[in-house]
Amino acid sequence: MASEMTVPHIIEDIDDIIKRWVLEGRPRDKYDVDIVRNTLQFTQIGDIEYKRIQDAASEAREMTHCTTFVNNTSSEQKHKMTTERSLRTSYTWSLSSGHTFGAQGGISLKPPATCVEVGLEFNREKHEDKTEEKVFEKSRTSTLDSEITVKPHKKVSVLLRIWEEDYAATYTIRYRVKGTVKAIIRDKRDTNVEGEAAEIFGAEEGFRVEDMARGTVIFENKGMFLCKRELRQDFEVKEEDLETVDKT
Repeated sequence: MASEMTVPHIIEDIDDIIKRWVLEGRPRDKYDVDIVRNTLQFTQIGDIEYKRIQDAASEAREMTHCTTFVNNTSSEQKHKMTTERSLRTSYTWSLSSGHTFGAQGGISLKPPATCVEVGLEFNREKHEDKTEEKVFEKSRTSTLDSEITVKPHKKVSVLLRIWEEDYAATYTIRYRVKGTVKAIIRDKRDTNVEGEAAEIFGAEEGFRVEDMARGTVIFENKGMFLCKRELRQDFEVKEEDLETVDKT
């Protein structure tokens, strides 16, 4: 029975692990390494696991913007008003432990379904790679033209209410790695070194050999996810009598 893997509280790049394996027993500062063939394939196992963190800061909050029109005359007034309504959502993934990897990864980052706004298409070509933090933003904007009528000696207030929310969660992504790496150590003989994923990573902290015959290993990345989003926007028009009426 395979032992449970331990996720290290470090962030290390896959290429650094490969070079360390290639130069095992040799001083790393004295030899150059050329990776001449790398067929490693990274496959995401299942969906990203999110566990929401509930606190007071993550509760929905309301913000209000007010525009006021005052008519202190004896005639009705009309005002043109253009309002731009914009819903914005940003997603941030911050890797806290695990391993980063380069272009050979190609793993899509997908936010929790509850954070994907209706009508906002998320670009799934965003990948977890050498960057320890990823930030993406989507927005949807619409323009509303309104005519506001203000009766004599009245005040009209147009209220725009915006409800926002911060969604914070921890996340875990599990990966399967298979393939081979061939490298050349630039010494006097140009030594060739070749190995499969299980041989290269099997003994490394944070990895577990899944199937030695197939040469596959598994590792996990853990981190924090934050979604800042606008839930909705509402308009309200309020009419009031003027406290002071100019009768002159």
